[in-house]
Amino acid sequence: MAAQGKLSRPPCAIDWYNGTVPGFTFIGEGNNSNGLASNTACKPGDILTDGIHMAIVYDNNKTIGAGENTVNETGFGFEFIYGNSVKVFRYNN
Repeated sequence: MAAQGKLSRPPCAIDWYNGTVPGFTFIGEGNNSNGLASNTACKPGDILTDGIHMAIVYDNNKTIGAGENTVNETGFGFEFIYGNSVKVFRYNN
């Protein structure tokens, strides 16, 4: 499922979660009970989101995400998931 069209603003977490960011394809999803890493073959550059938070995969089971004033290495999507299932999107090249 790849989104069509163009957003009139930079995408936010809910746009990613709903699959409305053009140029990216939905890869899969996971949650605390079944584990995201075991459900999908995440690659560097993939986007992870639960509709509230988002992060970018940069290495095996490692992500980076923005805090209030910083960009941090996190385990978002692999080590912890806040509530909603985490969805994975990949750039169409």
